[in-house]
Amino acid sequence: MFDSQSNAIVGPRAKKQNIFKGFASAFLSFLIVMQSMVGIFLFAMPGNTAHASEFAEEELTESEVPTHYFAFEIETESSPQTFSFRVDNASDFVIDWGIGDGFVSVDDGTALLSNEYSSAGTYEVKVAGRASRISFYEGTPHLLRDVLTWVSPGVTGITSAENMFRGATNISTFTSVNFFDSASAGVTNMRNMFFDASSF
Repeated sequence: MFDSQSNAIVGPRAKKQNIFKGFASAFLSFLIVMQSMVGIFLFAMPGNTAHASEFAEEELTESEVPTHYFAFEIETESSPQTFSFRVDNASDFVIDWGIGDGFVSVDDGTALLSNEYSSAGTYEVKVAGRASRISFYEGTPHLLRDVLTWVSPGVTGITSAENMFRGATNISTFTSVNFFDSASAGVTNMRNMFFDASSF
């Protein structure tokens, strides 16, 4: 048999090989397309994007900026360095990381909130909204230096102070001595609140 593309005589066996090669090439292309489609599908599934959305931040409009907030001071020790802390059952929660960007909103729910600081130094972090617990222990408690304001009315809904300052080895004083008084009415758990806060 004559192959017009190669100008050669092609026997039955060679013809079968060419057909097989064509089929294999088409099948491989099909697999590549399917893999891309599956990847897109998995990426779009809510269960696979929930973790990323916990850390999503959105800038506030001027009218949304809170007038009351809970403020604390941190000090990063290297460049860059990440500071993080945990909030439980947060809603309408906003944060100002103290880097000049103002308040940003974060997704509702329970999450470890983090920010990477490019320069070592002291920063005033402010938070506001509703949460059942704020804890520095699950994040980087050794970077906490001072508590500057009352927890509420900036943050409401607190029901637990468990592990709040646990491991905060570098905090030795509270500028706001009665920082927890107005928030403590609904608190039922203060277990290990100051455990291992050895300088306090």
